Amino acid sequence: MNRKSIVITTVCILMVSGIAIFIFSRRKTVNDTSRTSSKTAPEHPWEAWVHEQAEMDIKLIIEESKYPPEGDDINEVRKELRAQLFAQLPEIKKKFSTPPPVTKGELTEKRVGVKTHSGPQTVEALMASFDETYNNERPHTEVDEKYPQAEWLQMLLDKGTLIKDYGDYSGLMNLRGNLVVLEKDASGWTSQFVPETDDWETFKNAFIDVKIEQAEQLGEARRADPSITGGYFLGNGTFLPGKPKRVYVQKSGRGASFLGSILTEKQKFNITHRGIHPEGYEIIYIDGEGNLLDEPPAPMSVEEMLEEMLENATLPPEGWIPPEGWTPPPGLEETLRAKGWTGSFSPQVLPKSPQKN
Repeated sequence: MNRKSIVITTVCILMVSGIAIFIFSRRKTVNDTSRTSSKTAPEHPWEAWVHEQAEMDIKLIIEESKYPPEGDDINEVRKELRAQLFAQLPEIKKKFSTPPPVTKGELTEKRVGVKTHSGPQTVEALMASFDETYNNERPHTEVDEKYPQAEWLQMLLDKGTLIKDYGDYSGLMNLRGNLVVLEKDASGWTSQFVPETDDWETFKNAFIDVKIEQAEQLGEARRADPSITGGYFLGNGTFLPGKPKRVYVQKSGRGASFLGSILTEKQKFNITHRGIHPEGYEIIYIDGEGNLLDEPPAPMSVEEMLEEMLENATLPPEGWIPPEGWTPPPGLEETLRAKGWTGSFSPQVLPKSPQKN
């Protein structure tokens, strides 16, 4: 799979404190460094309590979860935790006249997991189940003006969409924001698995249909395996479920593509060149269509490593002198000459500095 030619959609799901959300986006690299709290501290006592309790909950999730959130996902978890706590405030205030102490260990089964919907598939019933949570701390002014929530839900239901839990609800509602952005910037249309068109209404309808289908695949995957935290849709429609510490590897010639948790360059080298997997990671090998391979590909041979080295060889700096006793690999001198190098691999010794009497 050539990285320049394949289109991949990353889907991130956050399932914390009774809330789940998945976000469709182009694949991007995320540095796993964001475990800090928000910089802006609220002034209102109850707001301060919500923010402090959310940070305590995040700490507990990271410490105790088998699949803790990583990188930028933590900011999304933080936002969802705060939304859930704000939604709970009316009931909490009935018990406490002032904010209670921030506590650790409150993540009960009721608070952790995805809120489900067992009622009728109607706009009124679905909004009664999920809308209060969805709208807390979510300024959707532009989105709601363009795509009112009730009308959007009815459109989804008319298309036969089944919304079984909050993950389905929030993810499908969030598509409205994607459309607002895409209508302003047509350059993103080609990355959405939609047939090429320059007509907005045609694109919009196809986009919605594709995302509904992807949401159904994703929802069924995480309901079958709650440890699923997202996944990757390939250009042929294949869906690869994602988990923390899971990496899909697709070898192509001497190169490879990696989808999933971020690996260091050394870890990637060890996988492709030595067949050594990083400890604690699940490495899954796939072919060009995203099908799982029965056996991992053979590590790169010495000959292939040499070919790769020669292809990537760069010219030595001017005046470079080879180390004494060093023998260049076969083919290196010819490769460098072809690139314009005029130096020499002949044994050379640096001139000795004059000795002082």
